[in-house]
Amino acid sequence: MAQLTDASLSTKGGLLLTYTVEGTLPDAGHWLLSTTVVGGENGPIHQYGVKVVDGAHVASFDFDHVAGRQHDAPGVSLSRIGDKTTVRFPLDVEAVTPGAKWQADLDVNGHDSGSVEGVVE
Repeated sequence: MAQLTDASLSTKGGLLLTYTVEGTLPDAGHWLLSTTVVGGENGPIHQYGVKVVDGAHVASFDFDHVAGRQHDAPGVSLSRIGDKTTVRFPLDVEAVTPGAKWQADLDVNGHDSGSVEGVVE
């Protein structure tokens, strides 16, 4: 079973999320990679993610936890090479400021498959 073992976040040229997954992500069923960024005690709090169903990238989103709204995120690129999956959101991200805490998560067919935490540098 696939397991998230490492992740990183960069804000150069938008939001670049890189995930390291041990094992094989399924070509049948679905998987979701997301990173939630907490910009401070009172927010902003955003979850940026991608969903893949039967091997096809079907959705990219930005969920604003403070406003309780999800937005489709057009123009997101997703690439997989070996155990690395890279996702680029070409947007101005208000929550991603130095010192913000983040947590990356992998969900495979409805099951938690690991998480990694970090702080924006």
